[in-house]
Amino acid sequence: MRKKLTMTFLLMILSILSQSQGVSKNEIKEASYKIAELVKFNYVLKEKGYEIAAKFIKNYKTGRFDFADNWKQLDSVMTKSLNEISNDGHLYTWHNLEIVKQLKQEKSEERKEDVLSFSMIERLLKAILDFKRLK
Repeated sequence: MRKKLTMTFLLMILSILSQSQGVSKNEIKEASYKIAELVKFNYVLKEKGYEIAAKFIKNYKTGRFDFADNWKQLDSVMTKSLNEISNDGHLYTWHNLEIVKQLKQEKSEERKEDVLSFSMIERLLKAILDFKRLK
């Protein structure tokens, strides 16, 4: 029973620490511009996406996100900003380290696949050219 309580306590502390990781001004800037870029180029209505992105960056520049001391606070205030600007409840931010790791790994694997695909195409083209030379 004591081990269970100790483990539960440790997990609770780890959870709190992971949620309260500090966020720097540079990280806020990077996140703001990346979110604006994603909205700008991926929102269903192109003009509306540009408008939302511009207003979101304006919120960043006026310091609306500066008070955030951790990622949880930052994603809350950014989500609120996106919802107020767009009136679209489907836009939100969520900081989750496990998902970040998973996405980075998937992106790395995609790059490897792209390199392999390019290499295979390159070899195929070389084989076709060699075959044509033999004719």
